[in-house]
Amino acid sequence: MQELLFVKFQDQLEEAMKELVPEGAKIHFHETGKNNGVIYQAVTILEKGNPVSPDIHLEEFFADYKRGTQINKIAKDLIHFWEEHKQDTGFRVEDFSDYENAKPRLRFRVVNYEENRERLSHMPHIPFLDLAVVFFYHVDTAKKDLQGSIQIEDSHLALWGIDKEELTEVAVNNTLQTMEVRFVGICKVLNELMGNHCEMPFEPEEEPNMYVLSNKDNYFGAAVLYAPKILSRVSEKMKGDFLVIPSSVHEVIVIPSGAWADYERLNAIITEINEEQVAREEVLSNHLYYYDSDRSELKIPC
Repeated sequence: MQELLFVKFQDQLEEAMKELVPEGAKIHFHETGKNNGVIYQAVTILEKGNPVSPDIHLEEFFADYKRGTQINKIAKDLIHFWEEHKQDTGFRVEDFSDYENAKPRLRFRVVNYEENRERLSHMPHIPFLDLAVVFFYHVDTAKKDLQGSIQIEDSHLALWGIDKEELTEVAVNNTLQTMEVRFVGICKVLNELMGNHCEMPFEPEEEPNMYVLSNKDNYFGAAVLYAPKILSRVSEKMKGDFLVIPSSVHEVIVIPSGAWADYERLNAIITEINEEQVAREEVLSNHLYYYDSDRSELKIPC
């Protein structure tokens, strides 16, 4: 019943949108796969001469439809959203197709291996603990708060005539050279989120030794886990071994190794938070990691 209603909604929405999009624009409804096997129903509006346009997820618009909102109003809201988020990225298909032009924009990120097993079957990747290092092509956007990327698949390696080893070397070097690391106390992060109104049960000089580690954009910042030099510098700050709590694919939390002895209990808390508070596509892992400073090694503690 729900599927039939969505088909009806999509048909009506397409007809309403045709009256509102620029002349010559194409409307394309499709499924879009995200991290951790999450699938969204989406629509893309492609104008003449611009091969790049955001995927607009339809879930919220469908919810409005079920609440009784008129389809013309929904179409206008969707077009307004598209107009606010579309941009001239300067992306050109020929630049992506040519390896020498694409090469400087190759990057890596880390995701959960098991949750992405199906997608990884046709993507170059590196197994890393219970994670996978995957690769993408960075697309510049006009708005600094928006991120654009193209996931690298096996077909792209064939197009460029390179192997996974070369892709890895280039993408890792590019990422580490361009990444601006963010390593700040948890209280500072909370104050940023709460407008400096975060009341903590301790004095500033007693602030707990807990930090958020990510990149400047806080976007797939958990990639720092695959950066040995960054982890080594964190170890210097922490004065030795430390634990890593995978709060999401965007950031991790770092605490001293002696701050929590019951790893099983901490893993249960991480799992509970992931299930109740973290969007499924943003979950990184359900257990903590341990950094051994003597061996300069990140591992899963027993």
